Amino acid sequence: MATTNRPTTYTSPDGKRQSVDVVEATHVDDGFLDMVREVTDSWFPDGPIDWERVWERVEGYTFDDGRYVCMGDEMDSPAMRKIKRVIRKERAES
Repeated sequence: MATTNRPTTYTSPDGKRQSVDVVEATHVDDGFLDMVREVTDSWFPDGPIDWERVWERVEGYTFDDGRYVCMGDEMDSPAMRKIKRVIRKERAES
């Protein structure tokens, strides 16, 4: 069985909504990080980042194609750890 680094997409029973699970670090690509940067830069431009609020803002975000983000049940997922690591590193370097 082949493995994939792409997030899993689920369709609601009525077929009207699709969610994209973003729980693994490999699911967090540059485009996804751009969206997270918009959240952190607009909500927390100068002070410390409240990661719970970032998670809440990203959870349910709707892509242009209508799919929405599902960050899973744990704030300490590999995806969230990667997001924190990348954003913290960028801020430290700026």
